[in-house]
Amino acid sequence: AAMMYCTDWRAYGLAAAPFVGGVTLSGVHDLAPMPYFSYNVDLKLDAAEAARLSPADFAPTTTAPLLIACGAMETSEFLRQSDLLWEAWPQVRRPASAPMFIADTHHFSVVLEYARPESALTQATLGLLR
Repeated sequence: AAMMYCTDWRAYGLAAAPFVGGVTLSGVHDLAPMPYFSYNVDLKLDAAEAARLSPADFAPTTTAPLLIACGAMETSEFLRQSDLLWEAWPQVRRPASAPMFIADTHHFSVVLEYARPESALTQATLGLLR
């Protein structure tokens, strides 16, 4: 979702972003550390490519609200990534108080919050569409 916020949608014949809001859920917004990560054997990123693909290094091209959420039990890097995008993009923050860190969830369970209509994540996501 974050790279959609950095896209110049006019280049695709649209007057504005073709969405009213977005959610980044345990997202990777700064790829600078990736060349040093063991999985880079498969990704083959160098520093320049990592910078080119890092949403936090760009300004959003829209003011559509963005919900930045993460499982509270994620690794410190995922928590940092959420905080980083929060700080980098104040013009799209929703809710306006802080990124959402969903208690008792991690990378593989946080999405299950959407199965609970009453969950804070579900309600905040629906709030983007109201």
